[in-house]
Amino acid sequence: MIDHYSNPGPIQYFGPMKNYVPFTVSLEENYDFKIIEDINRKLSALKNISKFGADSLKLQLIHKGITGLLDSLTLIENALD
Repeated sequence: MIDHYSNPGPIQYFGPMKNYVPFTVSLEENYDFKIIEDINRKLSALKNISKFGADSLKLQLIHKGITGLLDSLTLIENALD
């Protein structure tokens, strides 16, 4: 009776759901929410820095960094599929 909800469902080894963490499990860990909040704070800071009239060097650095990050994440995502 105590163990009824320790496994939230069948394990997905293949397909788009293979890396999915059930919402209730992520709530228990609360780890994902802290990361998402930190990412949002950093994106807001980048957005404030990269307004019109900002220093060209800063804009180029932000653009190259974001482009490199997105390219890397796309490669990883494609490799996992």
